[in-house]
Amino acid sequence: MIKAVLFDYGNVLSHPGEPGRIAESPSLKNLEANSFCNAYWHGREEYDRGSVNATHYWDGVGKKLDRIFSTEEKEHLVAHDIAVWSILNAEMLEWVSHLKKNGITIGLISNMPLELTLSIRKEPWIDDFDHCTFSCEIGIVKPHRSIYEHSLSNLGLKGSESLFIDDRKENVDAAAELGIHGHLFSDYDNLMKSAKELNLP
Repeated sequence: MIKAVLFDYGNVLSHPGEPGRIAESPSLKNLEANSFCNAYWHGREEYDRGSVNATHYWDGVGKKLDRIFSTEEKEHLVAHDIAVWSILNAEMLEWVSHLKKNGITIGLISNMPLELTLSIRKEPWIDDFDHCTFSCEIGIVKPHRSIYEHSLSNLGLKGSESLFIDDRKENVDAAAELGIHGHLFSDYDNLMKSAKELNLP
């Protein structure tokens, strides 16, 4: 019996972030989208883990682009980074609320830097979540098994009692090693088919 549903954030609760859009901002001149995306992901795991702060991360992005970002530009980069990952999937959040009202425990497990985490913790929809595990706050990123163990422990659940929804196969597979049921997210309709098979409301 599934007692809890654990959600990834990016590309599941939110629409795809498309970091290349950051390069299109008028406040950040002469950035080319493809080159920016390559530089953006290069050191992202350390930033998501909380091993480096925003200044260090964006300095690293700039270095990959042969560019030195000013303090003001780095502030713009942080703001735009939050913005591109904050376009929410309304259908998914409605389902979260529906599950909560029907007695299902709700969790969040996400690789995410501190600035985005702080922004999300202020959002009203986060109140539906019984516990949120953010990588930057515990120094562990998916797919390391400890991040799932941390979530299960805080929710007081066994893996077999939980469903984890993520858009990356390696993350779903890692959760499965702990007995957590998994769904590789592609779209809402496909998820609803899986939810029905698992007798979720």
